[in-house]
Amino acid sequence: MYRAKQIRVYCVVILSVLILLGCSSSIPPEVTANSDPIATVNSEPIVNAEYALVQNIAALRGSGQKEQARDRLVRVKLTQLEGVQYDLLPSASYSSLLSRFHQENERRAQVIANKEVVYGPKQYTLENYYNDEFAQLELLLKKTLAERVMDLSEVTLRREYTEAKEDYIIQPTIELKVLKEPIHSNAKGARDRIEVVYQALRNNKSFIDLYNDRKFDATKAVQETITEENKRDYMKYREELFRQANKLQAGQYSNILIDQGNYVIVYCSNRLAEGYKSFEVVRDEVYLHAIDKQYQSYMDNLSTTAEVQWNAEVSH
Repeated sequence: MYRAKQIRVYCVVILSVLILLGCSSSIPPEVTANSDPIATVNSEPIVNAEYALVQNIAALRGSGQKEQARDRLVRVKLTQLEGVQYDLLPSASYSSLLSRFHQENERRAQVIANKEVVYGPKQYTLENYYNDEFAQLELLLKKTLAERVMDLSEVTLRREYTEAKEDYIIQPTIELKVLKEPIHSNAKGARDRIEVVYQALRNNKSFIDLYNDRKFDATKAVQETITEENKRDYMKYREELFRQANKLQAGQYSNILIDQGNYVIVYCSNRLAEGYKSFEVVRDEVYLHAIDKQYQSYMDNLSTTAEVQWNAEVSH
C-alpha cells in the first residue's frame, strides 16, 4: 500500500490540493509540511500542521482537551515509527504522509479517467486519508508483531481462554412467556392496558394465570425460546428483550419493555445453563483476542518509555 519513493511537497501544492478536495472549511489553511517542529517523539519531529489536523479530526480544540490531542498524536507517531522499523511505512514524517496522500488521489483520478473501478471515495480528504492510513497501518503492524514478537503459543492461548472463560459461555436456553399490548396508533391506550397488567403482577397476580387468559390471542400472548442458535437474531433485532431476558431467573418477570411495536412483559418459565464453549471451538477467537491484548500492551509500553518533548507554547 505504501510507496517507498518520497517527494517534497511545498505549501502552494498542498493548498491547491486542499482547495481541489473541498477541505478548506475543515483543515486549517496553514497546513504545511515545512513548518517548524513543535514536538519530538523519540527524536521524530511533529509539525504544527499535523497537530492541528489531529485536533481537527478528534474535535479537540476546546479548552482543557489539548492533552487528549497530544496523547493521540504521540500514539499515532509511535505507531508510524514502528511501521518504519518493520518496513510497513517509508517514513513517519508529515511531509511523507502528504506526499502519499497526494499520490493516492492522483492514482484515483487516473483510475476514474480510465473508466476503471475505484474502491472507496473518488478523492480522499486529508482527514479521511490520515485516519484510513493509520487504521491500515495498525492492522499490518498487529499482523507483523503477531508473526515476529508476540507469544501466541498453545500454552498462552489456553491461559487466555481460562482467564476469559466467562466470555465463552454458551447462551443459556431461556423459555419465555410474553404478554403483549400492540401499540399501533394508540400508544397511550396500549400503555394504559399494559400498566394494568403490570400492576396486577405487582399485586401478586399469577403471571401464568394472566398468560392463560390471553394465550389464544397471538397479539396478546406468545411463547418464545432463546438459544445459542438464535441469539444473534435477538441481539441484532430485539436487543432490549434479549438483554432483559438474560437477567431473569425462572419465575421472574421483567419491567415493561417495547419490542417489535408492542409493549411487553417478559416472564422466564425455564432457564437451562449450557456450560462453556470448548477451547477447540473458540480457539480462533481466543487467538485474535490474544493479539489485541498483546498489541495494546506493546503500544502502552512504547508510550510509557517514549522520549517526548513539547515546545513550551504547546505544553501550556
